[in-house]
Amino acid sequence: MFPDSSNPNQGVLSSQRFAWVSASILAAFALCVATCTQTPAYASSSKASADSASKNQTIHIGTIVPDDPGNGSGFNSDLSGIHPDLTITYKGLHRGITYGLTNLVLYNGACEEVTAGTWYLASAPPTYGKVTQGYTHGRLANGACPGRTFKSREIYYTWTHDAKARHDHFKAYWAGAGKRTNAITFNFDLVP
Repeated sequence: MFPDSSNPNQGVLSSQRFAWVSASILAAFALCVATCTQTPAYASSSKASADSASKNQTIHIGTIVPDDPGNGSGFNSDLSGIHPDLTITYKGLHRGITYGLTNLVLYNGACEEVTAGTWYLASAPPTYGKVTQGYTHGRLANGACPGRTFKSREIYYTWTHDAKARHDHFKAYWAGAGKRTNAITFNFDLVP
């Protein structure tokens, strides 16, 4: 778990600064837009599991576009089709600003939210910053389920110490309702 688990609804600090992701990374995300299909749903309660199984639902993993995109500095990379060995480099991060990296949600074929899940560290914490997570709300980035709003679990990074640092990194994976992603490597290029 993350060190700040006592506050699961932690928000993103406001900022006028936005970082960018290289065009090659964005192209990779476009290739990653896929969903898991033909997989039975496993919800957190036995009744929900039985209901989903009886309906023979399929489940999908998705990224949402937050309802309030101005809620801080963020990337919100679409990682809905995560494959092994995914590494993402975020450039231009400034000290003291919390950045939203991405978010994921599990939903079924009837456009019902199954779970927002939780992020887990898959490596040592970052050397020069902290990782937190919280909930965000919005519509699916892939355009599925029009008119529906989902609650998603977002992962954040804040560069907190050593103003001379220039790089930081950590690995994390998302899990919920019996499903999980592969570990994702998050790299950061830090600027003064």
